[in-house]
Amino acid sequence: MMESDQNISSPSNGTGMASSSSIPMKLLMLIIILMVFEILTLLGNGFVVYLVAMKRRLHTNTNWLVLSLAVSDLAVALAIIPSRTACFRHQCDEILMKILYDIFIFISLCNLCCLTLDRFIAVMQPLKYHSTITYSVVVKMIIASWVIPTVIFCIPLIWTYGYSDDIPLRQTADKIFYLTQIIMFMCVPCLVMFIAYACILSMALEQAKRIQILEQSVSANGSSNSYSVEAKNTIKVFGVVYMMFVFCWIMSAYRTFENFFHQGSVPSEVTTTSRLLLLFNSCVNPIVYALWKKDIRAEFKRCFRSLRRRPMSMYSSHTTMENRTKGNLTWVEQMTDENVSLSSNYQKTSSSDQQDIALEEQSLNNANLITDPEKI
Repeated sequence: MMESDQNISSPSNGTGMASSSSIPMKLLMLIIILMVFEILTLLGNGFVVYLVAMKRRLHTNTNWLVLSLAVSDLAVALAIIPSRTACFRHQCDEILMKILYDIFIFISLCNLCCLTLDRFIAVMQPLKYHSTITYSVVVKMIIASWVIPTVIFCIPLIWTYGYSDDIPLRQTADKIFYLTQIIMFMCVPCLVMFIAYACILSMALEQAKRIQILEQSVSANGSSNSYSVEAKNTIKVFGVVYMMFVFCWIMSAYRTFENFFHQGSVPSEVTTTSRLLLLFNSCVNPIVYALWKKDIRAEFKRCFRSLRRRPMSMYSSHTTMENRTKGNLTWVEQMTDENVSLSSNYQKTSSSDQQDIALEEQSLNNANLITDPEKI
């Protein structure tokens, strides 16, 4: 879908922006935006993958779907964004770029649909959820989300490279394929997600209303704001989820329709913006579909607190060792001063004693000389 606005009937033309001595300002800004999306996508989805894979508390069926979604978004960041940035300066095969882009973008979309189905069954049929969405079912859903887009979007390679001389046949095949793509991978997912989230929202509001009625029946002083607060929170969550999806995909759907019915009528700015929005979708998926889950959000806060606590503990231990070292040094200095004073006192005492002894000896000698004058 990324390159459906281009003439893919020219596989031999390795299209791409040729390298030049200077980079235009628009291209430079586009590269900077892509790099920002790259960093945010890697950080957000990488952290979600780490949390779900490493924390045993997060090993649930729903979180395996979140993990698959995060991995597909990581693939977008690792495969599409660097290759797209390289094609700005070097020649590349736009057909292979298109296939690579479509595969990972629609793998992410299929994972979104599986996650929506999981939440739909959990809300609408909670008693049957654990018997319906089992681990084996989740594994099959994940495999299908990765295999189906990969197989489908490799089909154009058959007539693009296998029938490169028959241009009318390839153009007809392209139209049929892209019409199928519009219906299967754009219209149907948008409709399914809209119906699913509308049903989830309706059920959530109904349950919130029942809770309010129950609270008012139990206590005459029941809070009258519980229903409105619950409803607002529910509308906020599912409204953000669906509006973010529509916001990121609506311009791409418009571009695909225009290129299918009126070839070459879409401005290049619209094409670039629609592609950036699809990449932005992979960037915000960790926030919209992962961090709004209570268990993942709680684990995220726990990790964040541990990271903050670790430098503080290292600082406190370092301070304690410093204080201990300073205390030991002070004790050594005190002991040294005491020893020096004792030594000086001892020396003073010794010198005075020696003087006394010398005086005594001299007096004795004088006495002897007095008593025995022959010793003179």
